Amino acid sequence: MMVKKMMKQPSEEATEVNLWLNRSAWEAGETVEGRVAVAGGSSEQRIEELEISLVITAWVKEREYSEPIKSARLISAPVTISPSETQTWDFSMPLPKTLPISGSPICYHAKVRLAETGRKPVTVTTPVQVNPSDPLRRLFRTWEALEFEETSASRVFSGDAQEFIFSPVGGWKNRLYHVMFLTALEPEGIRLRLSANPCASGKKQQVSRELFLPNSLLDRPEDAIRPLDAALRDLANQLEPSSPAASEKDPSSRLTGAVGSFATGTIGGLILSDLMDDAAKNRQNGDKLFNKIFGKGNSR
Repeated sequence: MMVKKMMKQPSEEATEVNLWLNRSAWEAGETVEGRVAVAGGSSEQRIEELEISLVITAWVKEREYSEPIKSARLISAPVTISPSETQTWDFSMPLPKTLPISGSPICYHAKVRLAETGRKPVTVTTPVQVNPSDPLRRLFRTWEALEFEETSASRVFSGDAQEFIFSPVGGWKNRLYHVMFLTALEPEGIRLRLSANPCASGKKQQVSRELFLPNSLLDRPEDAIRPLDAALRDLANQLEPSSPAASEKDPSSRLTGAVGSFATGTIGGLILSDLMDDAAKNRQNGDKLFNKIFGKGNSR
C-alpha cells in the first residue's frame, strides 16, 4: 500500500511535492521506507534544501510536545528543477527498538521540508503508525488471557519510558484498580517493572516489583499467565492494610532499555523539566495554604 501526500506553492508556477510511504504502519526496529518526488512548475526552480523527518508528538498532562526523532537530508547540494521535470529520491529511516509505540498519548508523522530560492519553504506530512513488536503483542495477549484490558490512558510517555496501564475485567477486579508496567525487550524475553494500585477507594498507596518472562513462556499465553498471576498476588498482598511490607514505591523507577526510552533524548528532557516545575509549584501552593490556615510561624 502506498501513501501519498501533495502540497503546492500558492502560485501558478508552483513546485509540486509528493511523499509516498511503502506502507502506513511499522514496528519499532523496522525501517521506514518511501519516496519523495518534486515536480517543476512553469519556470525553472532551484531547490536549496530537501529533508525528510520522522516527528513524534506526545501529550503529557494536557501539554503537547513535538520534536523530530530522525532526520535525513535528501540532497547534499542545491538542485535545479526544470519546467515540467520530475525528480525523485528514495529514503529509509531505521526505527529504534526502544521507540515509544503509537497510542492515544503518542503519534508520529513523516514530514518533508523543501526550501527553494526566493520562496517560502513547503512542508508535506503524512501519519506514521508505530505498532507493538511481536514480543509486546504476545505480552498483551497474556494480559488478555488473565482478563485484563488496556486502558485509554495507557502508553503515556513519562519522560524516560513508556508506561502501559491495564485494568482487570475479571477476577482481579476486587483486589486491584489497575496495573502499570514498563517493559524492556531482551534477547531471551521481556523484563517488566510492575506497579499496582488497590481497588479500595481513597488509597493512593502503590507498590512495585520486577518480573522476567522468557520467550518460551510468551509463546504460550496459558503458561505465561502463571508467573504473571503470582506477581500480581504478591503485589496485592503487599497492598493489604495488615501487611508490614506495604509501602509506597516509585512506579517510574528506571528500567534499562525500556520501551520508549529512545525518546528521552528528544522530548524527554522537556517533559521531565515541566513535571519538576509542576511539582515545585504544587509544593509552593501547599505551603501557602498551610500558612494561611495555621500561620507562617507554624510551617515547620
